[in-house]
Amino acid sequence: MGRVEFPDSEVMVTDFLKTRVEGDAAAFVPKVIPPRFIQIMRVGGAADNRAVETVSISWTAWGKSKADASAAAQKLRSVFLNDYSAMPLVRGLTEVTGPYFDPDPDTGRARYSGQVSLRVRGKRII
Repeated sequence: MGRVEFPDSEVMVTDFLKTRVEGDAAAFVPKVIPPRFIQIMRVGGAADNRAVETVSISWTAWGKSKADASAAAQKLRSVFLNDYSAMPLVRGLTEVTGPYFDPDPDTGRARYSGQVSLRVRGKRII
């Protein structure tokens, strides 16, 4: 087996979500948060071996109201649990923390957060 390199998991997940959720998804929160927005952050993880790593992804979903933020979170949860195999290098997903109410301390806006763990295969570079 040649050398492998692991993908940028935040880019991989945000690209995966582009056509599957309503609103934008990104690693950085914009100055003006859209009515629906999902932040994706790699918060940990490590290589299991030279070909596979386990990645911890934290997510936060904002909505127009508490009910809308909850709906955005439940949709995101469903997409992760049912569609993760559409990410070519992902070999498994485990929900670590389901959606929980997590109001934005800066704006007071409703949002929900959660966390998943992904098993990611490296891609061959040689």
